[in-house]
Amino acid sequence: NLKEIEVAYGNPVFEDIEGVLFNKKYKELLIYPTGREECEYEIPSETKVVNGFAFGMCKNIESIFIPNGVTEMKGNPFAGCSNIRNIEVSSEKSLFDFDGSALIDKSKRRIICYIDSKLVNEYKICKGIAEIGDSAFSYCRYLTRIDMTDDVVRIGNNAFFSCTSLNSIGMSKNVRYIGDYAFADCTELKKVEICDKTSHIGSRIFEYCYSLERVDFPDSVISMGDGIFESCIALKYVTLPEKLTDISNYMFSGCISLKDISIPDSVKTIGKGAFDSCSELEYIEIPVNVDSIGEFAFARCDSLKKIEIPENIQKINRGTFYWSTGLKNVVLHDEIKCIDDYAFYNCLNIILTVPRDSYAAQYAKDNDLNYTYPDANDWLNN
Repeated sequence: NLKEIEVAYGNPVFEDIEGVLFNKKYKELLIYPTGREECEYEIPSETKVVNGFAFGMCKNIESIFIPNGVTEMKGNPFAGCSNIRNIEVSSEKSLFDFDGSALIDKSKRRIICYIDSKLVNEYKICKGIAEIGDSAFSYCRYLTRIDMTDDVVRIGNNAFFSCTSLNSIGMSKNVRYIGDYAFADCTELKKVEICDKTSHIGSRIFEYCYSLERVDFPDSVISMGDGIFESCIALKYVTLPEKLTDISNYMFSGCISLKDISIPDSVKTIGKGAFDSCSELEYIEIPVNVDSIGEFAFARCDSLKKIEIPENIQKINRGTFYWSTGLKNVVLHDEIKCIDDYAFYNCLNIILTVPRDSYAAQYAKDNDLNYTYPDANDWLNN
């Protein structure tokens, strides 16, 4: 409901121009109040920079005029402006161009924003565009398909965030970087093909993609952020890159349809909550090079029956197998020196396989857990 911002006279940093907040020194438009009732707005001619999300979620804005003086637009200043229909640039000398659907930074070959419309469901990115900017297509609820040319090499943070009708992506074969939350909350998206030149996958890029069933990562990928597939409830098939060193925090958390996955031998770390609530996960083999498993990594994995801890692991962290009610056997080894609280909490049917006279054996005795020895013929309970 904010309609106006007023800055005290003499403020050394900020000023308001007709109720819109600006930074004096950098001549930057910072915030356009979301509750303003005007349907048209002309950015003042002295403005040099427009801040990312400056007009974010303004429902009344229909038309914007950008003067020649503007030299930079950070991110997408118009994300979530669901009624905007026209962006006018002052002249051909402007650094920006509007093609009727998207605002483009000509000098950076970057799409700044796309204008969502119920009359247009598909968009083909024009040749020469190298970057899909941060939040460029975010909240475009009518967009069903996007096609990229092979000129596109970078997809920014939140690029397609909450495009809830998007179900098809024609991906560039030259994308090297995909930013955080790039496709998050694209609830109709079922499959995405990642090209074999991509090296960076940002955090939570598919979070809340409830229809996503399959993703195959090429071996070119060397870094992957946290929570990539969190709450992807339909996900069944994932191929991980063979040089991956970390299963990041919450990577598969809440993937309730995932039954099995192959972890590359190169992996050394399994992050916090990595497989938390993967309730259908039946089998997983932890590579011998893994030396760290984070808290609650396999918590609430109700279908997991057996797991063997590699010898590089010296500590079972807090809640690692918390409430994994179907877990029947965990194989531990002599190198285990510490088992934290709630590691096996409510694992009612569990039997630990432990070396004789080991820390793990003593832990089982002290915590009244059923256990056996690798060379035992019968279960021992004392």
